[in-house]
Amino acid sequence: MERVEVRMPHLGVSVTEGTVLAWRVAPGATVAADEPGLLADYFPLRAPAAYFLCTYTPQDAEPYSYELNRWHRPPVAAMEGVRWVDTNMAYRVEGDAVQFYDYTDGQLVELPHRLEFPLEPGGTWVYTTQEGRTALAAVDCLDGVTVPYGTHDGCYRVAFIEQGVGEWTLVLAPGHGVVREWGELYGVCSWECKLVRYDEAANPADVGNKNR
Repeated sequence: MERVEVRMPHLGVSVTEGTVLAWRVAPGATVAADEPGLLADYFPLRAPAAYFLCTYTPQDAEPYSYELNRWHRPPVAAMEGVRWVDTNMAYRVEGDAVQFYDYTDGQLVELPHRLEFPLEPGGTWVYTTQEGRTALAAVDCLDGVTVPYGTHDGCYRVAFIEQGVGEWTLVLAPGHGVVREWGELYGVCSWECKLVRYDEAANPADVGNKNR
């Protein structure tokens, strides 16, 4: 039988080796190099808080940076298993999909942004927003994505483009989920966030935004 080297994903600057705990394919099954990404690999609901360094650039003002802390559960008792994406957006794993939500005035409102797994490299789909606008989503693969929390291979880049409104791009790394994101509201602002670290002992009550 031919032996094939399996390259492990880069898990961060402090991790140098790892152990295979489980196989998701049967013995002897064929695994393609570009096999679609599975939900459990790219949206793990990790318990610690994740810290991102973000830069916000208003159209008519100077850019500024702040630290964004994301916990796996916002203060909404009825929405278990929810994680932050940014200050007013969250997501929740629902079966084999990831549903995004707007977070306003203590309430989560379902958004049209939704990812169906497994992700297919080169896949695109068109959908209609609640306001009736046409939007496009596209998926491709990336290696060598570097953020303050290390360099990551085997990533997926997912871009959402809403006609006449703006665009939003996520980079998903295996074992971490979102490690980088950027976006733009046309004529208003742009932003970028990069994963910096995790805090295993974080308290959800302390999670928030800290301007720098």
